[in-house]
Amino acid sequence: DSYNLYTRAYNRTHSSESLEYLSSESFRRNYYDDCIHYIDETRKRRKDAPNLWLMEYEVYLRSNHPDMAAKTLEMAEAKYPREYDINIAANRARMREAADYMNEEAWAKAIPILEKIHSYCVDDEMMANTVRRLTTCYINKNEFEKAREILKEKLRYEPEWVVSSDYANILAKEGRLDESLDLIYREFVKTKDTTARKALTAAYEERAIPYIKSLMQEGSSPKALRVCDNLLSLDPDNYWALRYAMQASPTPELYMAKAYSVYPNDVYFQQKEATRLSLAGE
Repeated sequence: DSYNLYTRAYNRTHSSESLEYLSSESFRRNYYDDCIHYIDETRKRRKDAPNLWLMEYEVYLRSNHPDMAAKTLEMAEAKYPREYDINIAANRARMREAADYMNEEAWAKAIPILEKIHSYCVDDEMMANTVRRLTTCYINKNEFEKAREILKEKLRYEPEWVVSSDYANILAKEGRLDESLDLIYREFVKTKDTTARKALTAAYEERAIPYIKSLMQEGSSPKALRVCDNLLSLDPDNYWALRYAMQASPTPELYMAKAYSVYPNDVYFQQKEATRLSLAGE
């Protein structure tokens, strides 16, 4: 076996060639203890280098020693703070930790980790992902000023309609629902992109339906009807927009025929259509 031959050769001669082979081959074969030994030997006999730290980090990860892996990466980053591969590895580890917190909706724990990535990241793709995640965390943590600031940066990585949708989310959380809905509506009118229009329609509906219901309960039928009409201009067949429009409008027949034609098997619309026909003497 070539590995055993090189091991014997290195024990006799301590040659650079043998050491280089054994370091890389022990890593490839997952001989963890050997690999750590040869990394140490390389540092002693040749010189330290960023790739040795990354190799050591990977060994500890593979051998299920996460604490040692984290400590190694921390030391590597302190020694080589601007080294690209170490920066990427360190920030990927942070991103995994932040993602776990976000999955638990622990926004306050995720934010400082993401902010550290944001401060030190040297990779554009990772920076874009960090900005997206910070946006989500700030909005969910109700840190709206920070959210507004990060949205300015997000324009570098996302289409304007995505950023506007985030901003509309902030407005909604601040209780400014009319402004939120109007912003989404303007973005829908402005874009011709099918994907964007579909997402904006879903965002409008998500906020509009509960808002229409509350307006109806307050007796604000004209305002509720305006929101219904806007939603129907985005989604002409929207079930709840048609149903609430029939209740809010002084001329419900304008919506009744449409609703019945789209949802002929719906009991509510069947009853309303039957009433309309009866009143019309048909």
